Amino acid sequence: MSSASTLTRFGANTLVGELVAIGIVRELGPVIAGLVVAGRNAAGMASEFGSMIVTEQIDAIRALGRDVTPLETPFGWTRGRRGRLSPHGLRLS
Repeated sequence: MSSASTLTRFGANTLVGELVAIGIVRELGPVIAGLVVAGRNAAGMASEFGSMIVTEQIDAIRALGRDVTPLETPFGWTRGRRGRLSPHGLRLS
């Protein structure tokens, strides 16, 4: 935005909009791409878990006496006794 005053001095007012558009695309492009990738990964994990529920794989894991909490939460994060998030297996007191 500070370049607008500089461009005005040289008579290039028409380039301000173009420069702002290029700046926005360069700044927000990677952010939007990251959100798309994260959303796609989350959807893939959710569909895999849903498929495991439908085919009763989760029930089989529970029947073996295993905890399915690491499968239900991303990266095995669970809530400890006081409600704080902690990695599965580590309980914050």
